Amino acid sequence: VCEPGRWGINCNRICEAKCFNVSCSHKHGDCLHGCLGYSNPPQCSIGCESDKYGKNCEISCPANCDRLGCDSFTGKCKRCKAGYKEDFCDKSTYII
Repeated sequence: VCEPGRWGINCNRICEAKCFNVSCSHKHGDCLHGCLGYSNPPQCSIGCESDKYGKNCEISCPANCDRLGCDSFTGKCKRCKAGYKEDFCDKSTYII
């Protein structure tokens, strides 16, 4: 059995970052605990829709991301709706 994060005959292959917690099967490299930024474990070959991110694409992007959605790994907005700023569009651009 390989050490965590590795797989293959001689454990010389590294689990892909798309595997949640970089954890994969020591035999085939399939993701054991779900996907990060992908929706179809254990292969993790289908990316998240633009409005989802995270483990198995189960988390909705922040409400103030515009129609481009967010990064499928981090949840950072690709662009904010008008009136919002910062990575997660959680700060108002209006001065109160």
